[in-house]
This record gives sequence, C-alpha cells and structure tokens, in this order.
Amino acid sequence: MLERMFKLTERETSVKQEVIGGLTTFMTMSYIIFVNPSIMADTGMDKGALITITCLSAAIGSLIAAFWANAPLGLSVLDLVNTFMKVNNVKIPYELVERRAGDVATCYANSEKALKELNWKTEKNLEDMCRDSWKWQSNNPEGY
Repeated sequence: MLERMFKLTERETSVKQEVIGGLTTFMTMSYIIFVNPSIMADTGMDKGALITITCLSAAIGSLIAAFWANAPLGLSVLDLVNTFMKVNNVKIPYELVERRAGDVATCYANSEKALKELNWKTEKNLEDMCRDSWKWQSNNPEGY
C-alpha cells in the first residue's frame, strides 16, 4: 500500500528513508511550535491556546502534504529568509505580521511533470538558489 501510494521504488527511496526524512523535517520545523506562540502572545492571545493551535495546524498541514499533495519538503518563509541571510552573510530587516488579504496560505510544488515531459530535474537546493540569486542581483544592481 505504501509503495503504491508514495511510489517509493520510482523515487528511489524506502519506508525507512522516508521515516527518517520525515522525523528530520519535523525536528527541523518544530521550532515554530515555540516561536509562533511567543510572537503571537504579544497580541494578547493566550499562549497555551496558541501552542495548541500551532501544533494542530502543523500536524494537519503535514498530513495534507504527505497524503494528499504527496509533497516531500517543507519550508517556511522564515526558512527562506534565514537561509538567504546565512549563505550570503547579509542582514535582511523583517518583521513578522499577519498574512495580507490575498496572500497564499500554503503552496506546494512538484517537479515530477517536468521530469516526465521535459526530462528535467532539479539540481540545486535552497542554499544554492539563495546564493545564486544574491550573486546575480549584486552583479546587476540596476536589473537586466
């Protein structure tokens, strides 16, 4: 059943590898369980309730990603900002605020179609993308 649902052989992986990857992702992303309630508590909301809803929404989102979208990777906006600052050794001023009207709450991407139809697959990771985009922008401060 797991093989059919997640195409493990086709993706050259195993249940053990996916469990290890899932636990690693969970441990990496679990900081949000503490960070999000601390930030939101400043608005006067109950911190205990915020921890509960953060855990529930993270669990539901993870289950949706795993079983419906079959998405193998989880990243937050803060992951992107922190990675960008780390690999480029720059400071980006930011503030954590409510999502704006019209902002997408969650977005999933899957490059399998590109592999099947174009024989193209991703080679870079998040650090590579952040480093390359900053290098390009630094070399082209006025744009093209």
